Amino acid sequence: MTFNGRFARDYVGPILRSKQTRKNVLNSIFGCVGIVLIYWLLKIGISSLVLRTIFSVFLSVGIYGAILVLCKNKIAYNYLEKFKQRFQK
Repeated sequence: MTFNGRFARDYVGPILRSKQTRKNVLNSIFGCVGIVLIYWLLKIGISSLVLRTIFSVFLSVGIYGAILVLCKNKIAYNYLEKFKQRFQK
């Protein structure tokens, strides 16, 4: 068991200490905070559960996408470029 732990540490350690992993974790944390903040604001402003659910889903997707773009996520930038190309034609 100890051998497996030491062997796995050699492979998993560099992944956990990499800059990209930290960046992905921070993007996820910022995204979750944004989604929770949107839901709390909608909970205060809208009393209907159905409307609150619909608005929170759409606004959460938009906010999370904006956070990914602001954090310079490569995948988000690729989709943004594809989106721009569709409307330029």
